[in-house]
Amino acid sequence: MKVALIGNMNNNNFSILRYLRDLGVDAHLLLFRNDGTGSLKHFAVENDTWNIDKWKPFIHRLDLDNGVTSLIPYKNTYKTISERERLFNLLKEYDYLIGSGISPALCDKFGLKLDIFYPYATLVEFVGTFPNSRMPKYISGLLRWYVKYKQIKGLKNTKNVLIPDNGQGKEILSQFGVESKLMHIPMVYNGEKLNNIQIPNYLEDILNEFEEADINIFSHARHLWINKEKRPDIEWDSINKNNNWLIEALNVLKKSNPEIKIRLYLAKYGPDINETIELINKYGLVENIVWFSKLKRRELIYLISKSDICVGEFVVKKGATWGGTLWEVLSVGKPALQTLNFDSEDYLDLFGHEVPPILDVKDHLDIVNHLKEFHNDKKKFIQLGNEAKNWFDKNNGKNLVLKWLEVLKKR
Repeated sequence: MKVALIGNMNNNNFSILRYLRDLGVDAHLLLFRNDGTGSLKHFAVENDTWNIDKWKPFIHRLDLDNGVTSLIPYKNTYKTISERERLFNLLKEYDYLIGSGISPALCDKFGLKLDIFYPYATLVEFVGTFPNSRMPKYISGLLRWYVKYKQIKGLKNTKNVLIPDNGQGKEILSQFGVESKLMHIPMVYNGEKLNNIQIPNYLEDILNEFEEADINIFSHARHLWINKEKRPDIEWDSINKNNNWLIEALNVLKKSNPEIKIRLYLAKYGPDINETIELINKYGLVENIVWFSKLKRRELIYLISKSDICVGEFVVKKGATWGGTLWEVLSVGKPALQTLNFDSEDYLDLFGHEVPPILDVKDHLDIVNHLKEFHNDKKKFIQLGNEAKNWFDKNNGKNLVLKWLEVLKKR
C-alpha cells in the first residue's frame, strides 16, 4: 500500500506521514515548492521533529507552488509544464492520494482523483479564500475564477472530503454541491519521546522562569481579540480568540488572591499584540508575563509538556471545534483552558466519541475559577492531564489515522 501526501500546510501531512509509517504504510510526503518557506518557514518539516533524519528519505520537494501558478503558469511556463508532467507520472505510482491546498485542482488537471481531501483553511482554500495577489485586480479576478472552478471540479471528483466541523467550510462546500464527511484531522504527531533532548539556551531561559511561580500557564495562540476590520458578527465570532480574557483573569486573581504566584507565557504573535501589551500595562501585570518569540512546533510542545496549565482558544461559536493549539496540548497530556462549543450529547452524535476532558471557558471568570481550583488541588489537574492524553490517544493520533485508512480502503 503506497500513499502520497500532497502538500504540508501547518505540517498536517507530515504528522500523517509519521503515523502512517509507524503503522507500516509506505507513505511519502510531497512538499510544494513554497511549503515551509518565506512567511511559512516555521512550518518547515525540520521544525516539527527532533529526529528529521529518520523521515528525510520519505519527503520529496516538488517544483510547483501551492498556488495559482501551478495551474496557470504565467511565469516560467515551460518549467512549470514540465514539472506538472513529472508530478503526474509520480502520482501514478501511488495507490492512494491524500491532499490539501491546490491538490484537488491539480489532480483534476491530470485526470486523477484524490482519495482524501481535507482543508487547512476555515473557508476552504481556493474556494472561499485565496492568498493575496500583487497582480492587477482584473487579471487576478479572472485567474481566481478559473482556479476556483478547477478546485471545485476537483473536489467534486474527490472520493472523500473530510472536514473537522460543521462550520462555514462545510456550508461553502455544500453551496457548490461538494459532499463532505465530519472527521477530525490527525495534525499533531506525539510519537516522539521528549526526554533526553538537547534543547537550545533560549528554551532553558524560559524553563528557568517556571521555578519562580506557583502556576505556569502557557498560551501560544496568536493575539486576535479586537475586530479592527469590522467583520460581520457571524464571521468575527468564528475567529475571535478572546485572548484578553487571560489578562482580565490575572487582574482579578491578583486582587483576590495576591499570594498565588502566576506566570503567563505568551507568544509574540498576532495582529492585536500591542493591545494585549497595553492591557497588561494597564493592570500592572508586567511581572506576571513572560513573552516568547515564534517557536518551532517541536519547541512549543516541549514547553507545553513542562507547563502546569495550557491554553487552546476561546472562540465562542456554537458548533465550532478547535485548532492545533488544543490538539498540541491534549497530545502531551496537560490540562487545557478551552471554550467548548458543543453539548456533550451533540458532540457524541457528531463525532462518535465523548468530548475531550478540558477546562471549559466562556468568559474570564471561568479562568479565574479554574486557576483557583488548580491552586487548591494540583493532583486533580495532573489527573485531568493524564485523562487528556488518554483521550487523545484513543480518539486522535494513531487511532484516528487508522480510521482514515478505513476511509481510504472503502473507495
